[in-house]
Amino acid sequence: MISFKWLHKKISPRASIVAICVAVAVTIVCLEVCLVMYSSKINGNTPEICQLYLEQNDLVHDHFGKLQEERFLKDESVTLVQDPNAGTVGLYTFRISGTKAKGTLKMIWAREVGNGALTVNAINIIDELPLSHPLSEPGPKEIAPQPSGLPGGPLAIVQCSTG
Repeated sequence: MISFKWLHKKISPRASIVAICVAVAVTIVCLEVCLVMYSSKINGNTPEICQLYLEQNDLVHDHFGKLQEERFLKDESVTLVQDPNAGTVGLYTFRISGTKAKGTLKMIWAREVGNGALTVNAINIIDELPLSHPLSEPGPKEIAPQPSGLPGGPLAIVQCSTG
């Protein structure tokens, strides 16, 4: 058996500290990878399906207009695995940006065991900020040059406006 005195003579204190730090770093990375794998196993494709649901929901369109972005906020969302035979439920938070407003909403959903059917039980808009100038539908933009009026400045200033 190796004695610690012999090991201490062969390895410098600096090398010992480096080895301990590397071991801790590797452990942290392994735990993070396991956490991501577990989280993706629980959530699966549910965030994407919920985003599709939001894109097609009339209530969301009435409040936000045509959606520009619906971002899943993982840190503010939770998934609860109940009894393996009962399914999964969750509370997801999304940041929404549309042509009329932007804001945050929470969605309660349930996923059945077996067929994997997803049911949205409730949507709660917790933050809604109307845009001061609602975005228009994307289309061609009209560009009109105007004299700058600045001596020695640019010949024209280009202003973009939607047509």
